[in-house]
Amino acid sequence: PEIATGLVIGRRVGGISEYSRRAQGSELFLPAGHEVTEFATDLEPDDLPDRWAGLSQFENIIWTTGNPADLTTARSDALIEWVRRGGHLIVCLPATGQIWQDMDRNRLAPLLPDVTPVRLEPGSSDVLALLTHKELATLPETLVVHSLETNASAERGDAEAILTDAEGRVVVSRRLVDLGMVTLIGIDLTNRNLVD
Repeated sequence: PEIATGLVIGRRVGGISEYSRRAQGSELFLPAGHEVTEFATDLEPDDLPDRWAGLSQFENIIWTTGNPADLTTARSDALIEWVRRGGHLIVCLPATGQIWQDMDRNRLAPLLPDVTPVRLEPGSSDVLALLTHKELATLPETLVVHSLETNASAERGDAEAILTDAEGRVVVSRRLVDLGMVTLIGIDLTNRNLVD
């Protein structure tokens, strides 16, 4: 009961293993957050249950890699219902191929924040302070960052700015969906050089 649980869809976990760190013995310790969260990782879209109740034990699902178009209708509906009942879906935008915005091929697209991702020129966005406190750290040149520009059609709660880069552009946005929420991350947290 004192440990939260979550799922990671995709092979790359984007540094979230820090949320599962423990101290010696049975004492729980988390230097990077408020509670220890155990994550089931390396899941594919086909591994998800086809009913929302199968996801009810999880507080959040982080989608790092994997194609959302691979979800069956039943699995998509289960995930949508899980979000509506209070789940938190976190999507890391891929560096290329924005299938997440495709309303025809991705049944989860209507859940996303009402934003338009705009890929920024390499080096034009400073997100270093959002990712580390190490002053000598440098961002990899291959890091892809998207500015998440709110659409004119967005209503209250449809595209809340969560994090901005040093230049003031939104790089993390959230949409409230009934009792749950969907967070869209415009930083490619799965970049191998960034994780290293």
